[in-house]
Amino acid sequence: MGVLSAERTAGLVVSNVRELTMASTTTDENEELVRDYLRAWREGDPDALSALFAADFSTTITEPTGEEMTLDVEGLQAMMRQYHDTFADIDLEIHEVVAEGDRVMTRITYTGTHDEEYLGIEPTGNRVTVDEFLSFGMADGKIVEEHGLWDQLGLLRQLDVEVPIDSPER
Repeated sequence: MGVLSAERTAGLVVSNVRELTMASTTTDENEELVRDYLRAWREGDPDALSALFAADFSTTITEPTGEEMTLDVEGLQAMMRQYHDTFADIDLEIHEVVAEGDRVMTRITYTGTHDEEYLGIEPTGNRVTVDEFLSFGMADGKIVEEHGLWDQLGLLRQLDVEVPIDSPER
């Protein structure tokens, strides 16, 4: 009976390892998909996005002007082109990628030189650095949702835009 019990215990361990390995593979694939997306941003390759995103993908982005835009994949491709035109030497550094199951989170920094008009702001020639956190939802090997938080105020200040800060009276 002791041998049988040991075999069952070993079987449970092997079974659990197999389940974790399958989950890790999915997590690893999701992480790689997000890295491919970030690589496309770095390289300015908007055409690469079509293969990475689900057909019904959409994201809502708030611009520094406060304007909210809902973008599908084509809108995201257009935005990528705009940023690469505006900040021609744009680069992206990946600090962290954390993936678990169908969620992937990143912390990245963009750098670039403002050499074309951006949101009505004439080119300043200023070198800018912008930090961003991104959260992705994945399904069936595609990105189905994206949420981002980035330093919009910091970008505007680096472009010499004076942004008044109103503080509520206490």
